[in-house]
Amino acid sequence: MLRLLRPLSPTVPMLYTFLLTGLSLMTLSGSARAEEGWVSLFDGKTLDGWVQKNGTAKYTVVDGTIHGETNTGSPNSFLCSEKLYGNFELEFEVKVHDRLNSGVQIRSQTVGGTNEGRVNGPQVEIEAGGEKGAEAGYVYGEATGRGWLTPQERLQPHKHFKDGEWNKFRVVAQGPRIQTWINGQAIEDLTDEAIYKTHAQGFIGLQVHGIGKDQGPYQVQWRNIRLKELPEAVAQEADAKEANAQDSKPEFQTLFDGSSLEGWKHSGNWTIEEGVITRTGKGGSLVYTAAKVPDDFELVFEWKVAEGSNSGVYYRPGQYEYQILHNQKHADGRNPRTSAASLYFCMAPAKDVTAPVGEWNRGRVVCKGSVIQHWLNGEKVIDFDYADAQWKWNVDLLDARGGKLADRGANLSLQDHGDAVWYRNIKIREIPADESIDHTDVQPAEIPADILKAEQEKLEKIIQSRQPKK
Repeated sequence: MLRLLRPLSPTVPMLYTFLLTGLSLMTLSGSARAEEGWVSLFDGKTLDGWVQKNGTAKYTVVDGTIHGETNTGSPNSFLCSEKLYGNFELEFEVKVHDRLNSGVQIRSQTVGGTNEGRVNGPQVEIEAGGEKGAEAGYVYGEATGRGWLTPQERLQPHKHFKDGEWNKFRVVAQGPRIQTWINGQAIEDLTDEAIYKTHAQGFIGLQVHGIGKDQGPYQVQWRNIRLKELPEAVAQEADAKEANAQDSKPEFQTLFDGSSLEGWKHSGNWTIEEGVITRTGKGGSLVYTAAKVPDDFELVFEWKVAEGSNSGVYYRPGQYEYQILHNQKHADGRNPRTSAASLYFCMAPAKDVTAPVGEWNRGRVVCKGSVIQHWLNGEKVIDFDYADAQWKWNVDLLDARGGKLADRGANLSLQDHGDAVWYRNIKIREIPADESIDHTDVQPAEIPADILKAEQEKLEKIIQSRQPKK
């Protein structure tokens, strides 16, 4: 069986080189197209096009950045764009003092329409994470009387904001929908009809938060602020297309409603705490017995782990597993092919995009025919067609472990590996025969030589354990 772990043939790297060259050319042309429509809101030299509203914080241009500094006793201050925007994509970079809260207003206005009137509207939060993480990237309703617009159940502290460093934010506002990213990580996807009715258009505002006595001064800096307007017709068309696409798809079936484990089978070792599935002790997997997983399907779920935890979501017969793992502490995290979101012992994710331990992750599995996709936190990390000869080595590897990718007809199963793990919002839908999926091979992460050697030794032990005893 050692031949199973041979390196890829010399012709495969040549093929990858050819494909990557073509992809590079397409990326360059795509980048040029992406620049169309972008407008810089800050020229790096002056504050032309901006006006201060509320507060007495000081805004200056320092080394090509907008430099905001607190003023003791001042209420919240805002440097606001003179132009108003409705549907748009906004990008900026920001660095903030660890003890200062800040934010960027979007679609905002002032009471009475004057510079002295209170600034109000949606605000994308800017805040250092510290040891426990914070709410950067979520959406707050500045002076709207509503507090956080992001629902409380999604308001989970995180550490995607790099304290003391430049952080890249991306905001897309289309109709009632507001999406945010920090450093490429999706943070919020909010649809709020109520705030859209009152704040469909407004200025962009850079906030310097007020501070108490004997504090500061603290600084916040912005740079590379640019915006691309999305015409209303385009936004409406996009919304309509998305709505039509959703309407044309079969509805998701909820497998866990947050209140009972009806339809699930276990040995008394799984329970519900505050609307979340969690294990209470040893006893085996939690199995959904009400129905089997369709041959072609889309599965979505949320999961989180404790320090060093290991679990898995099994969605087809045998060793067919979406790995659930704390990569940084568990030994399996050293091998991409057994790390979080991997097709365990078969296909490695392209990269690690797990949330910090203790925070919720969004998992997604899409299977149609011989195509398998794994998604994590909004990013596609695995996409391959196991019938394609270039992946034969991976297919054979899983086969040797006891998993056959052509098998169908399993019950969904949440693995009990003896560790703390939590699941919620588990839904599935069948993909009809006439529905296509967007398939483009995703290159798995490279595996170091020493890890490959350990993997080979592990497989040999698995094979030996299956040999009949003499």
